[in-house]
Amino acid sequence: MHRRTVRRGLNLVTVGIATIILATFYADRLVRSLFFSTISVAELVFFGLFVGGLVSGAGIMTAVAGAVRRRETGNEPLLPALVALAVVIILFFTLCYLSLSTPSLPPIRPGETVTI
Repeated sequence: MHRRTVRRGLNLVTVGIATIILATFYADRLVRSLFFSTISVAELVFFGLFVGGLVSGAGIMTAVAGAVRRRETGNEPLLPALVALAVVIILFFTLCYLSLSTPSLPPIRPGETVTI
């Protein structure tokens, strides 16, 4: 196993998941901070999901390619890459849970107005 190649693959998967997190949970903030139009929020989410999936897929293929190669003489640590990947996965599921469990706004009663 080439530990360096596996580590690079795991780092790519981590970057891909972080890109998906930014695109799905923080799209509004990114659009406002980059001065895009409000219509481009959906485009940013789509682009972030696409790029995140692409980078994660490349990371998986790189990690598998490094795992099936013959053993290398160098001893590269895999623990930091695995910890970073675990932290990003836990962050993703935590944000997903929080977004689903947040109470919705109460419905508007008849006669109330909405201030925009």
